Amino acid sequence: GTGVRSLQCIRKGEVLDEYVGELKHASALTDLTYALELEHPGPQRVASRDAILIDAQLHGNWTRYINTSCNPSLQFMPAIVGKRYRMMIVATRDIDVFEELTIGYGDGSWLSPDVRVCECNEPACRYYAAARKEHLQEMWQFVVKQKTQAKGIPHQGPKYRPRKKA
Repeated sequence: GTGVRSLQCIRKGEVLDEYVGELKHASALTDLTYALELEHPGPQRVASRDAILIDAQLHGNWTRYINTSCNPSLQFMPAIVGKRYRMMIVATRDIDVFEELTIGYGDGSWLSPDVRVCECNEPACRYYAAARKEHLQEMWQFVVKQKTQAKGIPHQGPKYRPRKKA
């Protein structure tokens, strides 16, 4: 991705900004490149079929350009500001000037193995090569099961198909 670097030192716990964009129902999106699930800031969770996503593709800010990492320097933190839900970006550790800002977008970012490849180059990358393939198969089976159950369709096993080599 484009990537973002810090222009000053950032201390652990600092709020950098809010991830902004259009609010859309999960079923209405076809391109998930800049989509992020708006999480409830409390112990309650919304069922996945009712998920609302923040789509930053057309109306986002600089935060949509933060690259992913399996060892991120930032995290998403759901919050209520006034009477509105927000998805804030917070530093998880001290960050030096000119250091790349990275964040973990979660397992949902990797559900389409033909589209995205993790390039974080971290030694313990969760989504790289053989380990990534096995992890993706498990996640894909789980998502298919959840979606079919939400629609009232009995789960009929995994629908994962490995990418064909050209």
